[in-house]
Amino acid sequence: MGDVAGVISVTLPAESLLTASFQVFGPIEIALIVLAFVILYLFMHFGVVKPIKQLTNDAEKISLGKPVELNTSNIPQKTPQ
Repeated sequence: MGDVAGVISVTLPAESLLTASFQVFGPIEIALIVLAFVILYLFMHFGVVKPIKQLTNDAEKISLGKPVELNTSNIPQKTPQ
């Protein structure tokens, strides 16, 4: 008395991810997303990873007593007062 029975049916589309993404996003949006990832990668590589690798290599050379050419040309000799 008062029982409720139900059935849930779940189906997934058989289309590929590329086809589904083109239905949601147009080619311009996909190109902009890819461009954003490329810019992010370049910023991370040249702005973060490469300077840290250079700093690590220079610190290793200093720890071994080897001479290191540090780029100090941007640092003023006298501090402004």
